[in-house]
Amino acid sequence: MRKNLNLWGGLLVAALMAVSSAAHGGVTTVGLFTGGGPGDGLDLQGDFVYALDFGRTPGGGTISYAPNVQFQPVTDAHACVVGGTSYGNMPNFGSSADDNLLEAIMYQCIYGWYTYPQVTGSAATALTDLIPGRDYKLQLLFHETYWWINGYGSPNYRITDIWVEGTKIVDKYDIGAATGPNYGGVVTYEFTATDSVLDVMLDGWDWPGYRDNNDNSLFNALTLEQFIPEPAGLGLIGFALLAARKRQR
Repeated sequence: MRKNLNLWGGLLVAALMAVSSAAHGGVTTVGLFTGGGPGDGLDLQGDFVYALDFGRTPGGGTISYAPNVQFQPVTDAHACVVGGTSYGNMPNFGSSADDNLLEAIMYQCIYGWYTYPQVTGSAATALTDLIPGRDYKLQLLFHETYWWINGYGSPNYRITDIWVEGTKIVDKYDIGAATGPNYGGVVTYEFTATDSVLDVMLDGWDWPGYRDNNDNSLFNALTLEQFIPEPAGLGLIGFALLAARKRQR
């Protein structure tokens, strides 16, 4: 009997591992993307809760091969704390419709301002209606839209700490140095929601010796993808529990 219990206990552990292996708990990666096509560096396949286009009017658009990624223009509902919109350097990702859409999205931004309470040059957004306990993947998309075309060279002109839910996930992210004039930067954060609102803040740095307003953080775009547990995995857990209970009789 003990042997059988061990067997079914092992099956239960395996079932739990099969479900939890897809859990996303506070993992950060920083990378580049080169366009809107498959294999260009962005995850655009899945169940997306948000795809936001910051700064463009009217903005928005849909990736052709990923109909679930329908970029929407930012509204007041997203609680952006900003100083204004800006545009400048248009990246050259390619000639496809998806590349052109991403170029247009990254061409403009919403940037932080000096009046954000107690945090100079910061910008913030709040995404609502998350489900506590569910796993999500946040992608923050960046491109230096201003300094490349103003003769200063971009590195060291826009440096920001990135905070999600009060946790610093990236320290001193230099957008221009990370991306150059023709690439996009993507900061990915995989996590499990603890409440229904996701707070994201970009905290700009003012570096001595550089231009005064290099601390204006900016949002170009973001996506938020959700991961719903597979029914098959949950069924396996139930089967293992039922089987173990029967073996105990």
